Amino acid sequence: MTTISSMTADTGYTLLSSRIQTWRGNGLRAQFLSRYDSPMLRALLTNPDGAFTEPAAELLKTDIKTTLCATSFDGGRFVIKRYNIKNAWHRLRQAFRLSRAQNCWAFAQQLADLGIATAPAVAWVQEYQVGLRGRSWFICEHIENGERGDTLHDGADAEQVEQVLQAVTRIFVLMRQNQLSHGDMKPPNILLTPNQTVLLDLDAMRYHSSPVACERALAVDIARWVQWWRKDQPEPGISARMRTLLQEAGFVVD
Repeated sequence: MTTISSMTADTGYTLLSSRIQTWRGNGLRAQFLSRYDSPMLRALLTNPDGAFTEPAAELLKTDIKTTLCATSFDGGRFVIKRYNIKNAWHRLRQAFRLSRAQNCWAFAQQLADLGIATAPAVAWVQEYQVGLRGRSWFICEHIENGERGDTLHDGADAEQVEQVLQAVTRIFVLMRQNQLSHGDMKPPNILLTPNQTVLLDLDAMRYHSSPVACERALAVDIARWVQWWRKDQPEPGISARMRTLLQEAGFVVD
């Protein structure tokens, strides 16, 4: 188990509601769900980068945009995603928009309320430097026994494939009904577990003020999803069935 050192004081914490607490200090701002509250979580919030260097940390991904690791504390397994700042211009742009970590946090809770499976949100942390937003971190539960959606193929169990494609169609329908779009809808951002199809990477998810705007954004999501099975990872059977399900649900598929 990861041994993140405990905080020595609880200054800066505010109870926003029975569900959510917030903390400010050391150039950081954080919110977390009260049910996860513990000394180890609070220590993590004050030094989120510390989790990446813990002996038990498992580095899952690193590139110029994001760094992702899995770690353990309080008897559970969690994923921490850091959104990096690429340059000064990127930092300036972030000053005028919601951080991607906070966006994940907000939509993870909304999707759960809508019945769309996603990794349960634990907390988000935002760094500030000279008044401007810097890096941010999103912390969520680790999904056990999951496989990426791009492991699906025409030779897989036909019943499983049908269940996944129907689940994805349902996600599209629920997003349309609630005027949401994902922004990066591709199979690697879907996690397949024995019991559910889990939608991940919510940092580009958006709520649209009008159905027309939502339809335009969803058309891009659908085109990206369909293109994957047609060109990026050709699976003719999955591609054909996916197109049929989407058309039956009332979507226009090119």
